[in-house]
Amino acid sequence: MSKELDFTKAKKKFLTITFIDGNKILLRTPTKKIMDRMVNLGKEFEVVEGEDPDNSDAINEIYSACADIMSNNLAQKKIEVDYLSEVIDLEDLTLFFEAYTEFVNELNAVKN
Repeated sequence: MSKELDFTKAKKKFLTITFIDGNKILLRTPTKKIMDRMVNLGKEFEVVEGEDPDNSDAINEIYSACADIMSNNLAQKKIEVDYLSEVIDLEDLTLFFEAYTEFVNELNAVKN
């Protein structure tokens, strides 16, 4: 008797994101690379929301990290920084970060 673990058939949960222009993506759970970006992203939001709201390096990093996180979607559609900067403002990215963090935390709570 043999067992098989097929990751392509595993049931996964997704976070649906609908952009202002009607585009929709299903975000996967984060990989280690995405988790690393999320940790750094939290730090960049702290910079922009607190000590230096006009810090262009932090703002650029926020858009870049969010584009990477959103590119981890079921359709494997690459989300570009240019696209995000056209359809989403910084307040929307803050909402996204909070929602995605909550999504990840809920998944971890279920496992424990």
